[in-house]
Amino acid sequence: MGSVGVIELLILAMMGAGCLVGVGILVAFILFVVKKSSGDK
Repeated sequence: MGSVGVIELLILAMMGAGCLVGVGILVAFILFVVKKSSGDK
């Protein structure tokens, strides 16, 4: 019973970390595009 809880916590942690990484990359990409487009003007 305890091992199942640990596995579920690990899965949730991995999913949370993946979402944070994805959001971070997305934000960085958007900022890069905005800076590039504003620099061209």
